[in-house]
Amino acid sequence: MKLRPHLVLLLFATIILVSANRLSRQSHRTFAKGWIGRSPPCEEEHWDGRLCDPSHLVDSDALSTKLQQSNLKKVTICSPNPNSDEPSDSVEIAIVLLPNFKHIPKQSFPDPDSEDGDRFITLAAKVLAEELHDHYGVGDPRPPSCSGEEGFDTGILILVSRDERVMHISTGSGVTDFFAMGRIDLIIKAAKPHFRMNQLGQGLIASLERLDEFLDMGPPTRREKFLDSFITFGPFFVIFGFFCAILYQSHKKTQQYNAAKEELNKLEREKAEALAGKYRCKSCPICLEDFKYVPPPPVVNTVNENAEGGEGDGEVLPPPPAAPQQTLDSNNEPVKLLRCGHCFDQKCFREYQKSSASSNKCPICRADIGTGAPADTSGSNSSNTTSNPFRRPRSQNRTRGGFYEDSYEPELRFRLNRLRHRYPRYISSGYVDRYSTKSAQNFAMDPVFMRSNPNPPASRARSSGFSSSTRRSGGGSFGGGRSSGGGGGGRW
Repeated sequence: MKLRPHLVLLLFATIILVSANRLSRQSHRTFAKGWIGRSPPCEEEHWDGRLCDPSHLVDSDALSTKLQQSNLKKVTICSPNPNSDEPSDSVEIAIVLLPNFKHIPKQSFPDPDSEDGDRFITLAAKVLAEELHDHYGVGDPRPPSCSGEEGFDTGILILVSRDERVMHISTGSGVTDFFAMGRIDLIIKAAKPHFRMNQLGQGLIASLERLDEFLDMGPPTRREKFLDSFITFGPFFVIFGFFCAILYQSHKKTQQYNAAKEELNKLEREKAEALAGKYRCKSCPICLEDFKYVPPPPVVNTVNENAEGGEGDGEVLPPPPAAPQQTLDSNNEPVKLLRCGHCFDQKCFREYQKSSASSNKCPICRADIGTGAPADTSGSNSSNTTSNPFRRPRSQNRTRGGFYEDSYEPELRFRLNRLRHRYPRYISSGYVDRYSTKSAQNFAMDPVFMRSNPNPPASRARSSGFSSSTRRSGGGSFGGGRSSGGGGGGRW
C-alpha cells in the first residue's frame, strides 16, 4: 500500500520536530555543563544544609528546618529488611534557588510568554536540574535494601528559578517510582499559589509537605500508574490513532476505487458482447454478484440388451437428449429468469418485490412479468439457447432497433445506476448519463472518474568538555547519587 503525499509530509514533520527537540536539549545541556564547569551556582559557602540560595531569595531558617525534617524520611527501595519492619533507605532532598538562568545567552531566549518560550524554559529547567543533581551527587547510589547494588539512587533535587517562573524536580532512579507524573504535578501545584504571590519559601514548604505525603504512601497504585501512563503517552496514542485512521481511510478509498474500476471494465466487455449479439447475462443486475454455471452430466451411450428372443443383439442405442446447463445464483438457487429475458438472483428479486410498489414489473425494462410471451427457445436457435439459457435471441422484443436498444441498453443504465449507489464517491449521475449511450466507450478512462482516484499514478511515483561523572563533594555533602532523568516540572 502506497502512502499518500500528505501522510508522508506528516511523518516528515514529526521527524523534524523530534530532531529539533534533541538539538534543543543538547544545546541546553551544553549551556548547563559550561556554566557549572566554570562557576558552579552553589559554592560551599552557599549551602545551608541541603538548601542552596546564593541570592537569599527566601527565609532560609524556616525552609531549612522543614528540609531537614524531610531528609529524615526513610523508605524501602528494593527488599524490606527481614529483621525489621522499619524502612532502611534514606532519601536525600536538595533545593537550589536561582534568581535567573544566567547561563543561557539572552539572545537565545524566545518570548517567555509565548508557547515556544514556555517549552524553552521548561526544557532548560529540566536539563539544568539533572546536571546539578549529577554534579553534586544528590542521593545514595547504594541503598541498604538493595544489598549495596548501584543504580538505585535515592536523591531528589528541586530547582526553582524566580525570573523564569519555573520549577523542576529531578529524581534518582531509586525514588522515581514514588513520583509518577501525576504526583509531581500535585507537588508543584501545591507551591504555585505561593509562588504567584512571590512567597518562594512558603511555596517550597508546601511542596515538601506534599512530597513527604507521597514518600509515606509508597509507590503509586495501579490506578495512579495508569493515569500517569495516560498523561505521558496519551497524546502519542491520539496522534498514532489519527495517523492509522487516515491510513485506513486511504486504503479503504483505494479498494473502493479499484472495485468500481473493475466493475466498469466488466460492463464494457459485456457491452461489446451485446453489440456483437453474443451477450450472456453473467451476474445479477441488482447485487452484481456473479452467477454460477454448473455443467450438465456427461452423456453415456447405452447398448440394447433386451431385443426380441430374450437376448440383446448388442445394438447401440441413440444418446439421450443432453441435459441443459444449470445456472445458479450467489445463494445456489436457480436464477430468476423473467419473460422479458432479464435475470436476477432469487433473493434479490424477492426483496425487490417486497419493497417495490410495482412488484409485477421488471426492475430493468418495466415489462409486466406476469403476461407476454416467454423467451423464444425454438427453431434454429434452440440448441444455442439450451447451452446458453441467458443469451437472449436477437429476434426477441424487436420493437425499436434490435436487441441492444430494446433489452441491453436499459440493463446497462440499470447496472450503472447500481454502481452509482454502491460507489457514490466515484460514479455520479452525470457519468451514468454519459456512458449509457451506445457510442460510449473506455468506461474506466473517464477524466472525472480518473481524477477521483485516491492514489493516482503521479502520487505513487512521488512516494515511490565536562564529564558528567565528576561530582563535587563540597558543602552539600551528598552521597554521590545521580538523576535518572525522571521527575517533572512546570511554570507558574
